[in-house]
Amino acid sequence: MKRKLLSTVLAICLLHMHSFSQEINFRSAKEKETNKKALFSNAAERVSIGTNFIQKVFELPKGKGATIKFADNLQLAGEVVTNDLQPNLQTITMKCTNYPGALLTISKVTLQDGSVMYSGAILNQQSKDIIMLEKDAAGNYAWQKKNLSDLIED
Repeated sequence: MKRKLLSTVLAICLLHMHSFSQEINFRSAKEKETNKKALFSNAAERVSIGTNFIQKVFELPKGKGATIKFADNLQLAGEVVTNDLQPNLQTITMKCTNYPGALLTISKVTLQDGSVMYSGAILNQQSKDIIMLEKDAAGNYAWQKKNLSDLIED
C-alpha cells in the first residue's frame, strides 16, 4: 500500500515538473495588432463629412453595388450586405472591394429627444488600422484614421 502511494506521489510530482518546464509564449493583444499591415495608408488622417451625406448612405439598397466617395483619398466601392431598419436604429454594412476584406458599418440612432447620432467604422480584421466616424464638440462628423493598437489596453 505504501509503495502504491509513493509511486502515485512520484508520478504526480513528475507530471507537475513537466508542466512547469513547458515554455509559455505570450503576446499581448496590443503587440499582435502592432505587427499587422496598414490597409488604409493612402487615406487621409481626417476627413470631414456632413450629416446630409451620411444620411444618403442609408438610402443604398441591400444587395446592390455602390461607390461612396467621402473624399478624393477616401472612396469605397463594394456591395451593401445589410441595411437594417429597427425602431430608433438603422445600420448599413458594405463589403468593400477596393479594400479587400474591409467592411464599412454605419449606424444611425434616433434618441428620445428626436436628435440623431451616427457611429461607424471602416475596418479589416487583418490590418492594424481602422477608420472611425467621430463627432467633435461642435457636432461635426469626420472619419478619423487610428491604429488598433492605440485602442487596445493590455
